[in-house]
This record gives sequence, structure tokens and C-alpha cells, in this order.
Amino acid sequence: MENSIDEMQQLLNNELPGAGYVVWTVLIGLLIGLAYRLIKRILLPALGHGRKARQWQWRLDIIERLYLPILALAILVSILISSPLVGVVLTTILVLLLYKPMKNYVLGVIYHAGNIYAIGQRIIVRNQHGSIHSFNALSLEMELGDGSMLDIPYDIFSSAIIVRSSPKSGVLSHSIELAISKPCDIANVKQSIRVSLLSMPYVLPNQKITIEHLSDKDDHYLIKVIIHGLDKNQMYEVESRLKATFTKGEIKKVS
Repeated sequence: MENSIDEMQQLLNNELPGAGYVVWTVLIGLLIGLAYRLIKRILLPALGHGRKARQWQWRLDIIERLYLPILALAILVSILISSPLVGVVLTTILVLLLYKPMKNYVLGVIYHAGNIYAIGQRIIVRNQHGSIHSFNALSLEMELGDGSMLDIPYDIFSSAIIVRSSPKSGVLSHSIELAISKPCDIANVKQSIRVSLLSMPYVLPNQKITIEHLSDKDDHYLIKVIIHGLDKNQMYEVESRLKATFTKGEIKKVS
């Protein structure tokens, strides 16, 4: 009995230091995750809805996508340090079982972080015409011409011949006249319109938004807004949102 207890104590003494690597890795990973959530909850509302807020949202989204694979890799390394045999066996099993999802996940991070493809960009994939709706964890979501959605796994997307619109040649200009009811502070209204447009996914933030004061009437101001996008139907959707938010009357489209 005494020999068994001694052997158990010796085993624990040998294993606990190694197991400590795993425990500390998990604890540190959880603390980093909680800190990230707290920063995101405080930072984004403080930035409002302008271009800067959208840029930080994109950066935080990339960090969030990288968090889980980096934490999983750190845990595997700590297991390898504490118990090399168990670590090698576990790594082999995970690679065999999760190779394809891991490949799609990594490709998704690369496509989302890169500047080749962007949400709203029109593309053709295997004779399917549409625009990029979102970069999901394992697949790209493509909106087709009829409004339906098509999920394309990133490994298929990366091996397909893709025709994409040029960021310059595919840009469309869209002009709108808005009748803003009086009384109001027209300067504040213009600024609110600009902030609202920059928060909409279909409006290209790298193209100049023009807001012109056309005339003053007895009961309203007449202004013209010029925006840029990649799809005419999407521009009409933006127009409808402006109408619902800033006017009670009808918006006149300017050719």
C-alpha cells in the first residue's frame, strides 16, 4: 500500500508541472477573451457610426477570428510540452478530423483581412453572378441576382475561376434630391446624412460623398446627395433608407 501511495505521489509530482502549462494557457486565453469583449463593448459605441468606427469594427473582427485558432494552437503546444506522446496523438487526430474545416477557416480569415475582395463587390463564380454578402467562418456568402443566398466554401472559392469587378471601373454614381422639412438645423442634418451613409454597407467609403444645398423653400430645404456603389439596386435601397430617415415627402431621383 505504501509503495502504491509513493508511486502515486511521484506520478503527480511528475505530471502536475506539465499540466500546469495547460491550465495556465487556458486561463490566460480566457482572460484575453474577456478583455477583448470588454474593450469591444466600450470602444465601438464611443466611436459612433462613422468611417473610423467601421475600420475598428473590421480590425476587431479579424482579431476575433484569429483568437480561437491561436488559443487552440497554444493549448496544443502546452500539451506537447507537458506530455509529448499525448500531444502528438491528439494533434494527429485533430488534423485528420478537422483538416478541411481548419483550411476553410484560415482561408476565410485571409480573404476577410485582404483587400482583393470586399462586401458588395460583384463577382462571377462558376457561372453564378452575384455580389459578396458576407465572409462567414467557413464559407463566403454570395447574394445572387434573384435575392437568394449561395454559400461557397473557401476551399472551393480559392480553386475556382473568379471574375470580379474592378474597384474603379465597377463604381456607380447615384444622385438623390431630398426635401428636408423646416424648421431644422440644415448643417446638422447634412452631417447626420453623411454619418448615416458611412454606416451603410453598400456605400463605398473610399469614394467621395457629396451633399449640395440646392435651394430654400418656404417649408423645406432642397439638397442633393451623390453616393457611389457597385450595384444600382443597392443604391435604390440606400435611397429608400434615406427617405425613411430624413424626409416625410417623396425623394426625387436625379438622372
